[in-house]
Amino acid sequence: MEIPYTSERRPDTGLYNAKLGVWLFLASEVMLFGALFSSYILLRVGAEPGTVAEALAGLSTGNV
Repeated sequence: MEIPYTSERRPDTGLYNAKLGVWLFLASEVMLFGALFSSYILLRVGAEPGTVAEALAGLSTGNV
């Protein structure tokens, strides 16, 4: 018994569904982490000197 959606290539792309799904997943992961890293870098570069150290000094560490 054959499963038609895995044994036949898609006529519009010429790829199997599983291969297409993996490539779409990888592309979405690249876009997600690219956006996260680039936003971190842009926020870090654009911050005033000493901003991060002052913000961390005001945080409570949970010590009593």
